[in-house]
Amino acid sequence: MKRTVALLAVVAVVSGGASGRTYMGHPVTDMPFKLAGGQIVNLPVTDDGPLPAENYLVKIEVAGFSLMPTDSAATSTLTWSFAFKSKRGMKLEAVTVEKVYPDTVGVELVKDTTPSMTDRTWHGDAEPLPMTAGSTQWLFESGTSTFVFKITIKAKGFEPVVLYQPSWFGEESKRTFRKILRATAR
Repeated sequence: MKRTVALLAVVAVVSGGASGRTYMGHPVTDMPFKLAGGQIVNLPVTDDGPLPAENYLVKIEVAGFSLMPTDSAATSTLTWSFAFKSKRGMKLEAVTVEKVYPDTVGVELVKDTTPSMTDRTWHGDAEPLPMTAGSTQWLFESGTSTFVFKITIKAKGFEPVVLYQPSWFGEESKRTFRKILRATAR
């Protein structure tokens, strides 16, 4: 009998706002990231995780992944998922999401040329990846895995905006995901 378990790892989805240099009771620091192409950006983080990227148009709600384990490790998948909430009534024209860290070359994950929103929220998923050490090697490595996603949003009547959203996944979380994968692949 097949067992399918969906587990969404959501990073930077908490509500609330940054006040001065604290966020939800945690001190905020700026962490430098050298992105694909060599650009260095400083992004706000706490010891509890990255802050949600936001500007006058949107706030990032999700930059994480979901796992779809099956009864075979060969058919289990990982799908990157992204979402943002609009702060204004606007019509989206295009949304692109690229993984720009730790890679030295950007990797396009989502290209939505006909984006729509539900309740002022856009959601997009990348193509599922096989849950193997070859395609999702970072999940099988020890330590924390850190990513930065470049989210480019074009809305009608506005200049395109770019937000950088860091996400990281600690060893304990990755160990739990691997355990779920092994348990369902028996």
